[in-house]
Amino acid sequence: MRRLLKWLGQLALVLAIYAVQIAVSSLLPFPASRFNLIIAFLLWLLFFDERRLMLWSLPLLGFLTELFVSTPFGASLIALFFGLLAADWLWSNLLTNRSLSSVFFLSLATAAIYSASFITLDYLFNLTLRGPKINPFKLLMDSGLEILLTAVLAAVGFGLASLFLKRLNPKYLSEKKI
Repeated sequence: MRRLLKWLGQLALVLAIYAVQIAVSSLLPFPASRFNLIIAFLLWLLFFDERRLMLWSLPLLGFLTELFVSTPFGASLIALFFGLLAADWLWSNLLTNRSLSSVFFLSLATAAIYSASFITLDYLFNLTLRGPKINPFKLLMDSGLEILLTAVLAAVGFGLASLFLKRLNPKYLSEKKI
């Protein structure tokens, strides 16, 4: 029973994050609407050592994203998987000091890998279709804005959360002999 309640709580958390992502992209004005809350949420789970929850939330959030995206089915999910798989590897093997600069760089790299994978997969899936011409400058500007905004807000959110959690963590208090 306890495991079922924990699972339902995690499902509710994932659905709430998705609802907030839809609200952010629909209600906020242009620069703020480009923030990718799903990537930031999954990275925050990785930052705070919730790797299992991140890996189980990834397919559900990716599937929900696919429902409201006008690209061919699977492009966003595959790009999200590539980005977070690279983030997990970078966080485990290269960025091991867990500083704010590491968090910013990892957020930047993950958002860039996600955007590059998504654009590449969208192009490959639509190779045979004759769709509208896409302005490459506008595409790069939108992707760059999404990458920068996601990286900055993920790092700021991590910094604020770690500052708050460090003060309330009993292990931190015992290490300082308070």
